[in-house]
Amino acid sequence: MADRLPVPTEIESIRDYVTWWNSTFPLDRWWRKKHSVVFGSKAHHDHCLLDMRFEFEEDAMFFKLENEPTSSEKYTPGRGDWLIKKEREALSETEVDDLFDNVDIGSIKEERGADGKLRINASMLDE
Repeated sequence: MADRLPVPTEIESIRDYVTWWNSTFPLDRWWRKKHSVVFGSKAHHDHCLLDMRFEFEEDAMFFKLENEPTSSEKYTPGRGDWLIKKEREALSETEVDDLFDNVDIGSIKEERGADGKLRINASMLDE
C-alpha cells in the first residue's frame, strides 16, 4: 500500500474513516480480529487484501467440511461413505438358531475366480 489514504486527525473524522474502512473492507476487519492485529500497525500493512481473502475462503471451506452431516445422515457420491461399517442390531439366540436351522447346504457353491482364489457363493446371504 504505497499510496496510503490521508489519515484524519479530528476524533469525529477518525471515527468516520474507521467506519468507512471497515465497511469498505470487511475482510480486513475479520482478519485483524482473528489475528489480534491493530489497525494501521506494521503487521497490518504487511498483509494484502488478497491474502486475507484466501485465508477467509480456506476457513469457510474447512468450517463447511467440519460441520457437514455425518455419512449416516447423507450420501455424497464419490466420497466412499458406503465403506463405513454400520452397526447392526444384535440377533437373539433364537434368531441365530433359526438361521442355522434353515441353511440350505445345497445352495452353497464353491467357485474359483480368475485369480484362482476360492469363492463361496451363498444365495441365502443376499436375502
